[in-house]
Amino acid sequence: GTVGDIEAMPFLEAIRQLGNDLPRNNAVYVHLTLMPYIPTAGELKTKPTQHSVKELRGIGIAPDILLVRADRPIPKEERRKLSLFCNVRESAVIQALDVPHIYDVPMA
Repeated sequence: GTVGDIEAMPFLEAIRQLGNDLPRNNAVYVHLTLMPYIPTAGELKTKPTQHSVKELRGIGIAPDILLVRADRPIPKEERRKLSLFCNVRESAVIQALDVPHIYDVPMA
């Protein structure tokens, strides 16, 4: 779902409460987000991710890991920017490149 949608709120509240109920360091929040490429600007945009993390923090969820979908490799500078403005370690900003076929996604 989308952070801020009324339909997602019961699930996000349950996730927040679960994180509070579990012992410290027994829960990890992973936020999957999209970093769109804007052809007219010629760059990847970090603002949508920054905004969604701000919305999550507003309801009491602080992501530990950002899993960032993109259609091209994310430059190191953009990862640093997300790390800085989303308060997530740079090593926890992970790119998830789009693939043409589901079978190209590794199964772990």
